[in-house]
Amino acid sequence: PSPTRSAVLTRLSHGHIRYGTFQRFSALGEIENLERLLQYSCQTYFPPIWSQNGDNAPSAEALETLVCAFLSEVSARAARLAASWMMAGFVHGVLNTDNMNITGESFDYGPWRFLPFYDPSFTAAYFDHEGLYCYGRQAEAVYWNLDQLARALFALAPEGAESRWHKSLSGALANFPDVYRRELVVRFFARVGLVPAGDPEKFEIEETLFSQGIAALAE
Repeated sequence: PSPTRSAVLTRLSHGHIRYGTFQRFSALGEIENLERLLQYSCQTYFPPIWSQNGDNAPSAEALETLVCAFLSEVSARAARLAASWMMAGFVHGVLNTDNMNITGESFDYGPWRFLPFYDPSFTAAYFDHEGLYCYGRQAEAVYWNLDQLARALFALAPEGAESRWHKSLSGALANFPDVYRRELVVRFFARVGLVPAGDPEKFEIEETLFSQGIAALAE
């Protein structure tokens, strides 16, 4: 520390609600608070989803629809975020559920790094000896976090509806791979100053060539 220097670190994001916030209420069995948090999150951050419910507390029948719409939106935002990291060569460092927020922004990246050269196994955290959060596994880690969020929301399922809710929540997460791959294509073209000809959703990505392209950008 220097007596003549100082700095202010300001962290800006649209929201501070973490996946882990939902997990905490679920783990403690505070189901009423879990539902209140869900309603607040939809009202505050995803008004279109909330307005589909008539701007009222959801009925027992509408709760499942609200949960799935919320999870699907969070999943899509997380997929876009993960793709942006990959195209920027950014390594978050510590991708646990407490470091992911529902608004889909980079959040609580502690020992983060940028790739010095293309290396899928590159890790940013000095304590990540197993490479759990290495560059090449970031999308996998984000998806695992989303799965944990879904498990927390599953606590809202009424008795007797568990099987239906399991299927619905699984469906809400199913859009993650498609959104992630589409965003990779769009951001890849943007990095090289090109606009893709055609619909990115219909692109077939050849994994080897795509990885070589990412490597070229990283270098």
